[in-house]
Amino acid sequence: MSQKSEVQPTLESLQFYYQTIATDYENMAKQAREQLEHVEAILNSSVKSSPTSVKPAAAVAPAAILTAKAPTPAPSKPAPMPRMPASKREAPARRGSAPRFVKAYQSKTMLDAIGQVLLEQSGNSVSIEDVVQALYGDLKPSLYKIAKDRVTKGLSKGKVNGMWQKVAGQQGYYTIS
Repeated sequence: MSQKSEVQPTLESLQFYYQTIATDYENMAKQAREQLEHVEAILNSSVKSSPTSVKPAAAVAPAAILTAKAPTPAPSKPAPMPRMPASKREAPARRGSAPRFVKAYQSKTMLDAIGQVLLEQSGNSVSIEDVVQALYGDLKPSLYKIAKDRVTKGLSKGKVNGMWQKVAGQQGYYTIS
């Protein structure tokens, strides 16, 4: 098995993580710029109407600036993972490459494929192993391990995003309503 295929799931997880952080910080920066513009507009209008009513910026106590709370970012959905072109998803498998979905799911992303499997079993508890079997069919043990890891991460991500739920009291089981 190539080192590249072993590292791929970790790199994809890191990519998703950093995209989420970047989006959150972009939103915070946007909010800070808007608030700064608002404060500057108030300062400008106050200075024009009454120059003695506004203290210059140097008169503001540095401790007050340091203890002021930064605005919390508005809750945002994580940035979607970039989709791989269909031509790359459907490339023929090479020795040591990652497992491929069965034909029915080859054009889908991991989350879409998992969602379809869970929808087909709507209202039932579906195990991680059942999802792996539905998406990949029969696999060699080494490929099964990779596939199960990817499906587990996909199920977890979908749960966090509210796409489906874990079944209470049954480890490794998910459902969609």
